[in-house]
Amino acid sequence: MIKTVGDRIKEQRELNKMSQVELAKRMGVSKQTLYKYENNAVTNIPSDKIQIAAQILDISPSYFASCQPISCTCVL
Repeated sequence: MIKTVGDRIKEQRELNKMSQVELAKRMGVSKQTLYKYENNAVTNIPSDKIQIAAQILDISPSYFASCQPISCTCVL
């Protein structure tokens, strides 16, 4: 399965037991915008938002663009 940046944001948010509302608020975006990121309606997520999400979710921003630590084919 191909994992997108949106898929990885959603996956990490759920692993952190965080709601869309909470993550969206902390990222400075609307819940609707986060929903669009997670459901791949918006695929060109601004790099500053990726950086903020990574910080909040306590992971490296490169995780969103990389196939590590999971073996997969990524789409940016």
